[in-house]
Amino acid sequence: MCCTSFLGALLSFFIIAPISHSVITNYKSIIEDFTSTCITESNVEPTMVHDMIHNGNYVSNRALQCYLRCMYLKIGLLDEKGVINETAVKENAGVTDERIREHVVQSCRNVKGRDLCEKAYNLSKCTYYTVKSWHP
Repeated sequence: MCCTSFLGALLSFFIIAPISHSVITNYKSIIEDFTSTCITESNVEPTMVHDMIHNGNYVSNRALQCYLRCMYLKIGLLDEKGVINETAVKENAGVTDERIREHVVQSCRNVKGRDLCEKAYNLSKCTYYTVKSWHP
C-alpha cells in the first residue's frame, strides 16, 4: 500500500511537472517569429499557449489545436496535406541530443487527427511528452 501510493505520487509528479527550462527556451526561440500571427489567426487565448509551453497543459481546445496547426505549417513540421516532415520534427524538437530527436521521430511519426488542427495538436503533445521522458 505504501509503495503503491509512492509510485502513484511519483507518476503524477512526472506527468504534471513542467519540462526543463532549457527545452522551453529552445522551443520558444523556434516559434517566436510566428507566435503573434498564429495567436491572432487561431483566436486562441495567449494564456492557454503559455500554459501549454511552460507547463505541458494540453487542454482539448479547438483554438489551441488550430494555433498549433498554424505554427507547424509555418515552421514546416506539417504540410497542407498533413504529411509530417520528419527532418523538421528532429530540428525543432527543442533539444540537441540526436538520440532524443530520433526517439521523437520514431514515437510521433504516425500521429493522426481528424484534420490538420487535431493532427498538429497530437504531434505537439507527442513531441512534448516524448522529450519530457528523456529530459525532465
